[in-house]
Amino acid sequence: MNYELTFLITTKLDEKEIDSLIKQVEEKMLEKTSITKSIPPKRITLAYEIKKETEAYLKTVEFESNPENIEEIKNSLEKENKILRYLLIKKEKQAKTEKLNEEAKKEIK
Repeated sequence: MNYELTFLITTKLDEKEIDSLIKQVEEKMLEKTSITKSIPPKRITLAYEIKKETEAYLKTVEFESNPENIEEIKNSLEKENKILRYLLIKKEKQAKTEKLNEEAKKEIK
């Protein structure tokens, strides 16, 4: 199954520490998954404070995994205090999404 993980990293870290944390997270994921896409981190302003921070680094990773590995990934993210928050979603397959889009367009016409 395809998944997407997006997480926010504290800005209290320097560039080397951020790279190290990302490497650590991705290596942990590679034990049980295969990463298909990794988008470099980007500094963003948060819409509201999270753990008393107004900015964070946003990192997104797309990967394939068996559903039984997801809990382990979530647990490792929750233990990492340098990660402010994360969102892990199951992605629909591209073909299914395209089919739904085509059906919606037909209904509109």
